[in-house]
Amino acid sequence: SDALVYSAFPLDAAALADLGATLEKRFGRKLHLSEKVDESLIGGYVVKVGYKEYDHSYEGRLRQLQRKLTGR
Repeated sequence: SDALVYSAFPLDAAALADLGATLEKRFGRKLHLSEKVDESLIGGYVVKVGYKEYDHSYEGRLRQLQRKLTGR
């Protein structure tokens, strides 16, 4: 299976290995990671696996915080 990782800048080998291990635990199988740089992300990363998206970008985390604070 494949996972596509979008990040603001290229991730180093250690960061990709850590992310791969985290995804392997979550999905119960090893995923092949492909990486793309998306300069519109200020920081963090977004991972797409099939139809699922995991947003760990700065903008995504700010949206999550805003929802918690406003109750929406």
